[in-house]
Amino acid sequence: MKRLVITLAVTLVAYASTFAQKSGTVVWEYPTVGYTSEKQFTINKVEFGKDRTSVHINNQYPSDYWFMFSPNTYIEVDGKQYTVTGSDSIELGKQSFTDSRTWKKDFVLHFPRLPKPNKIKSFNLMEGTNKGDFKFYAIHPKEARLPEAEVPAEFLADYPEEDIMPKLEYSEEPVKIHLKALNWQKGMEAKAEVDYIDVENAEWTTKRISFDDEGCAEFSAPIYYPMGIQINMSFRGQNPAIKNYGCFARPLMAPGKEITIAVDMFKEANPITNNFVGVKGYLAKKNYQDLIGCDSTLHATFPKFPAEELDSAKSAQEVMKIYDAFALQDKEWQTKYGRHPGHFASETAMKVRIFDRIARSNPALLASNEFRDYIFASRPDCFWGDDIEVNFEMLNLVPLFSGTDIEGFWPDICRYFDAVRKINAGQLVEKPFIGDVNLSKLYDKVTAGKIAEMNKLKETKAANIHLQDEIGDIAPTDLLQYIIDKHKGKTILFDKWEVWCVPCRQGHKEMAPMKEEEKYKDVVFIYLASPSSDLKQWMELTKEIPGEHYYLNSQQSTSIGKQLKSEGGVPAYAIFNTKGEMTFTQLGWGGVETIRTALDEKGH
Repeated sequence: MKRLVITLAVTLVAYASTFAQKSGTVVWEYPTVGYTSEKQFTINKVEFGKDRTSVHINNQYPSDYWFMFSPNTYIEVDGKQYTVTGSDSIELGKQSFTDSRTWKKDFVLHFPRLPKPNKIKSFNLMEGTNKGDFKFYAIHPKEARLPEAEVPAEFLADYPEEDIMPKLEYSEEPVKIHLKALNWQKGMEAKAEVDYIDVENAEWTTKRISFDDEGCAEFSAPIYYPMGIQINMSFRGQNPAIKNYGCFARPLMAPGKEITIAVDMFKEANPITNNFVGVKGYLAKKNYQDLIGCDSTLHATFPKFPAEELDSAKSAQEVMKIYDAFALQDKEWQTKYGRHPGHFASETAMKVRIFDRIARSNPALLASNEFRDYIFASRPDCFWGDDIEVNFEMLNLVPLFSGTDIEGFWPDICRYFDAVRKINAGQLVEKPFIGDVNLSKLYDKVTAGKIAEMNKLKETKAANIHLQDEIGDIAPTDLLQYIIDKHKGKTILFDKWEVWCVPCRQGHKEMAPMKEEEKYKDVVFIYLASPSSDLKQWMELTKEIPGEHYYLNSQQSTSIGKQLKSEGGVPAYAIFNTKGEMTFTQLGWGGVETIRTALDEKGH
């Protein structure tokens, strides 16, 4: 019987395929989109029929936001335009919304029949080329690949003799990074995100830059010290299941230096390729090798980073034993293959990565005196050196040097970060020891303004607002229990959010009526945010959200996220019953009824 069913299924598939060919219908299932800035849309299918061409689209977007396709929407093939003739499930020129529960909407756009559909290699789907119009470039079958752009010769420059690796020296001259898009088409609204350490604010920050009509974008900012800067762009990958696969470049920059990076808008990014295809300017050869020229086939042979072992380590001795074993594997790998740009740039970088992992998985261990005493006594050369850039992993190492007077640039900048972060979160601190003269002057300049602004904010702070001057001295691992103990005997709903998170704020809006119901009057609503939320904006928004609000430091946020089983994700929710037991956790906003049911069934 089973064999008969299988045979029948194969026959039906073959018949369907034959029928499609005879009827003149060509179907692209889950085609790839060469480039689009419309991240909420997925093109599920394109049907080239005898009478019309149909594009099946899924929209996933919060239901409070409408979308609309113009009656002037068109398909562009080989320079010719074919205007939309109709639609299913949406009305052209009128507002449409996604489902309020699923945030999804499936619809179809119909166009005239296209000549010789089996000869079409790709097409554009456009509302127009004006800013804000929906645009999908180079839609093509998932089995096909688009021709890659020819990279101009100047982007493959040799390493100039005078272009030596930078030293850790201070300068207020800004860096300049230019992006040049290849395969650029009219109407593209490409954007890139530049991530770098904002030394003034002691945080990893993001600046969004837009490409102009010629396909060029520029970033400029003071970074003060040599630094690895990350540039991110999102693309639809060749695998349609990964609809917004991103690619990134991490050039090493130094104050006053300039670099230009070429990006191919249609190169199909996947885990072993990159849309960034060329570099010219500062450290051209090194940055090209590190960002673009990696031999991706070697990635599979890298020694496995000991993440699980580090997460379970209980002492500094265990950590360094794990480090020594990993360092030996890495040395053997480099002896066999040579230094690989995609791997660790130096032994210092490897140590930073090891301690960064400890900072994220076990911040209390990293900050303990026993841990620090052992590290400083047994490995005094742990980080210092003047031949490695400041990188974002450094930001998690501040507990290791907080309160110490160990000399060196690494301890200096970690103490600087620690103190400025605390001030940013509302905690007043004494100036730490900073031996670097320029960094010390920058600290004085930065903190003077911050402290004055902070004192002004505190004058209007409500009683339900808890800043770092109240909770800053509580160990990250103890803060959750501290909050629970304050509300002993009560049901507690924890809501971990950030001001920039749209689903977080959607949840606040939808839960507001529920919080007014009589049966939830005794529930304590606790809201947690981290320094990734702008403090001033956070304090303003909390006025509209009844409950207790805590502005955590990075270590506290990481620790509580782990305890609530959400790690770094937001929005995240957890319910503790009247006995102080966690009875419910959820990552992501699943609707108010999910929260209501959890409170009714598990909250008491």
